Amino acid sequence: MKNLLLFLTLGLFLASCGSETKADNIIADTHSTFVIEGMTCAEMCAKRIEDKIARTEGVQTCTVDFEKKIASLNYDSKLTELETIVSLVEEMSDKKYSVSDVKTEKTSSSQSTITSSKENETGQLLSAPSFEIPNLLEYLRNII
Repeated sequence: MKNLLLFLTLGLFLASCGSETKADNIIADTHSTFVIEGMTCAEMCAKRIEDKIARTEGVQTCTVDFEKKIASLNYDSKLTELETIVSLVEEMSDKKYSVSDVKTEKTSSSQSTITSSKENETGQLLSAPSFEIPNLLEYLRNII
C-alpha cells in the first residue's frame, strides 16, 4: 500500500512538472511602451504591474522600469489588445495608476536570410544548445 501511494505521489508530481510555458507559444507581433504615473515603489508597484501584464493572455514579455516609469511589452495583437492592457493597469489599486504616452510598433516575426560570399559556408543559423528538463512521466509510461 505504501508503494502504491509513493508511485501515485511521484506520478502526480511528475505530471505537474511541465517544461513548456505560456510565453513559448506566443508569437509576438507588436511592441508597445507607455508611461505609468502613480507608482511609489519598485517592488509593490512596478513588480505587481509587471506580473499582472505578463500574465495577460497574448503577452510574451513585459518589463516595468520604476525609475523611468516606463512599461515595455511584446504581445500578439491577435490575442490581446493594447487598450485591454492599459485599462488593466489603470484599474489596479483603486485607479491609482494612469497611463500616458502610448507608443506601438509592429514587429516582424519572419527570420532573416543570411548570405555568404565564401564557398564553404552554408548560410545556416547556429543556435546555442538549450537545456530542457526531461518529462519523467513519459519515460515511466514507456517502461510500464
